[in-house]
Amino acid sequence: MKRISAPFIERVRLSSPVQRIRRLPDGVLIDGGCGWERFDQVVLATHADQSLAMLGDADDDERRLLGPFPIAITKPCSMPMRG
Repeated sequence: MKRISAPFIERVRLSSPVQRIRRLPDGVLIDGGCGWERFDQVVLATHADQSLAMLGDADDDERRLLGPFPIAITKPCSMPMRG
C-alpha cells in the first residue's frame, strides 16, 4: 500500500467520512463535513447502500444496481465447526 500511495501520500486523508457527492459536467464535488471540495473523479470503495446514500443524483440504473441486496441467512447448525 505504501508503494502505491507514495506519489500522492500528502493528499491522502484518513478518518474523513464523505457525506454527499455531487456530479459536475467536468468533475465532482465532495462534502466531507467541512464544506465542498472539487475533484476530477471519485472512486467509491464502500458498501453499495453507502455509495447510494452519498449519491444525491443517482439515476434509475444506479438505484437498481446499488439498492437493497437480499441477505442470505444461514442456519448456525449448517456452518462448519472450528477446530
